[in-house]
Amino acid sequence: FSGVPVCTPDIADIAAIVRRWDMGAVVSALSASGWAEAISATLARRETLRANALRAARELVWESLEERLYAALGRPRRVCFLGVNHLLDNNRTVRMARSLAARGVEVTIASLPATGDAVTRTADPGPGVRTVTIAGVAEAPAPA
Repeated sequence: FSGVPVCTPDIADIAAIVRRWDMGAVVSALSASGWAEAISATLARRETLRANALRAARELVWESLEERLYAALGRPRRVCFLGVNHLLDNNRTVRMARSLAARGVEVTIASLPATGDAVTRTADPGPGVRTVTIAGVAEAPAPA
């Protein structure tokens, strides 16, 4: 969250966050008029919603939720992050992996290799984090 109020369709998890933190509007009708209504309501309260979004940004990060999420996962001994994107380029994944490894959790990050077109930062995940590149995965052919 960057402090920008959010307009979202009623997707359960996203809408729940927007409502709980009062940081935007949930679109009630997925039509042009429904979106226009949500955007207008958001603009009318933009300063309050911006402040709420910034507060959510400080609270809804791994570092402040780490203990609760770790407990919710059942205090695992092993965790594997599996993704179709190059996860070492994802700062959130790397931060979670590092903090879990610091707790003694065996962590593996498994993802497809970075593509030649992508700008790859490839973070060093740090000690205790194993990385695996998934090879031989082909994209599905486009429908005819």
